[in-house]
Amino acid sequence: MAYAATDAQVKQFQEDGFLLIPDLYNTEEMQLLLQVAKSDMGKTENVRGPVDTEGRLSKLWLTSDTD
Repeated sequence: MAYAATDAQVKQFQEDGFLLIPDLYNTEEMQLLLQVAKSDMGKTENVRGPVDTEGRLSKLWLTSDTD
């Protein structure tokens, strides 16, 4: 089933510029996404790593590429 954001979530996204959705993917889906992300060297070269407020590395990859 496709996920549909609520009106409150859309508003929050419009205000904050991002939206966190806990448990959107299950563990198996996340493992597959991580495996695909790590296997694509073109994508891993573009990962940036800012440090969060607790000193942990946050790996981010942003693109508009859908290939």
